[in-house]
Amino acid sequence: MTNNFNVVWSGPKLDGKLDYNYWQIMMSTHLKAQNLWSSIDSGLSEGADANSQRRDQLALGQIHQGVDYSIFGLIANAKTAKEAWDTLKLSYKGVDRAQKSKLQSLRRLYDRCEMSSTETVEHYF
Repeated sequence: MTNNFNVVWSGPKLDGKLDYNYWQIMMSTHLKAQNLWSSIDSGLSEGADANSQRRDQLALGQIHQGVDYSIFGLIANAKTAKEAWDTLKLSYKGVDRAQKSKLQSLRRLYDRCEMSSTETVEHYF
């Protein structure tokens, strides 16, 4: 069975003015309708077959089409659709509570790290 995917995103573009939540709902529905959502949901597994890789690249292409040029730079280096999706999500929604808590504790730990004047760099590390 041959899969022919010739899909063009005709919805609103994420441009910094458009509400991210609105765009996310529209884009996820679009990707689900095109049977491409699995690339976002589960990601591309290592050693994936050619069809899965193609579907992932199609999903990535749809995400590229769904963002304005001013936003594209955020995801230009993403190799997979999931990577692009997660980058946009992090950029617009930020980190969740658990991640914030971990980040804060790591910042506190970093702030407490200080090399004394009698320590060598080797000993400090």
